[in-house]
Amino acid sequence: MAALTCYEDDIIQSEYRVMVEILNENDNKPRFLEKTIQPRYISELTAVNSVVFTVKAIDADGDTITYIIDRASPDASYFRIDLPNSGKVILDKPLDYETKTKLQLVIYAVETNTKEWYNTSASLIVNVEDGDDHYPQFLPCTPISQDHNHTVVCTNPIYVVNITEKDQDMLLNFSPGPIHAEDGDRSLDTPLLYSILSGADKNRFQIDNQTAEITMTKRVENRHMTPIFRLRIMASQLNDPKKYSVATALVRVLAENRFPPLFNRTTYKGFIIESSSPATLVSTYGNEVLFIQATDQDFVDGVNPKMHYSLQPTRATTGLYHITEEGVIIAKTDRLRSFDRLILEVRS
Repeated sequence: MAALTCYEDDIIQSEYRVMVEILNENDNKPRFLEKTIQPRYISELTAVNSVVFTVKAIDADGDTITYIIDRASPDASYFRIDLPNSGKVILDKPLDYETKTKLQLVIYAVETNTKEWYNTSASLIVNVEDGDDHYPQFLPCTPISQDHNHTVVCTNPIYVVNITEKDQDMLLNFSPGPIHAEDGDRSLDTPLLYSILSGADKNRFQIDNQTAEITMTKRVENRHMTPIFRLRIMASQLNDPKKYSVATALVRVLAENRFPPLFNRTTYKGFIIESSSPATLVSTYGNEVLFIQATDQDFVDGVNPKMHYSLQPTRATTGLYHITEEGVIIAKTDRLRSFDRLILEVRS
């Protein structure tokens, strides 16, 4: 407001009041409030269609602001804004910590009531936090497929150990071993408790509920009556017993190994016929193949199907001879000289 007075000879002739209106010029861009565009932390269990955070920008000119997600930003597909003037960002599809732990998106704040359409942008980082949505998994993992989130789906291993009738009060060493499970949510690594669901046979087998070590407390009286024990082992989360996994452990009862293998003779003699072929079988007199054989008195017929033969290596014989599982010796004739005499030591 201004006043204009006109005088003539110091006498007021007229007086005017002048109204001055200052018009706002659109000379400012919107500006995001820093506290609303800081890195965010969202659980992977957050429900779709829920508001996960709110952004806010101010404009010194007081213009109306609309918020728009840049659909070209890397992870824009995870979010949407239903009410453009609210700045409320909504989760548009499920999160999965195991496949993606960090999301990036760009949001624009745009003037919509001006001809200039001034705007500004902010790049936001959204960190996905692991949620308790996976069950325990026994190790080692045998992958069988991937789910829709490309998470590997495993089948539980079968743990196996062999014992004899005389064994008792012993810690069982399973293969693959040791028996162990881990939380499917790796970053949470929730403590697990182990128990035997079935097959404990009146506490013949006892399990440490923290380490999963299994002890056999009583011997097996008759392996023909119980040649195998099948234990079902459960690993459950300490904080949520409803989240659990079950694996099978097999305890096979074998006959006691009382006797060592015995060769049917202490010395074998064989020879090699000079040949142009690179390898040949060691023969006996009469041009018959030389067989090295050992028997095992733990078996009725003396034949142990898992008998294994090997040659004790020496400087003179290394790489020249090989013995098969059947006890046949193969020689590399192209590396031998006529009239050589060598002594081989065979183990079973």
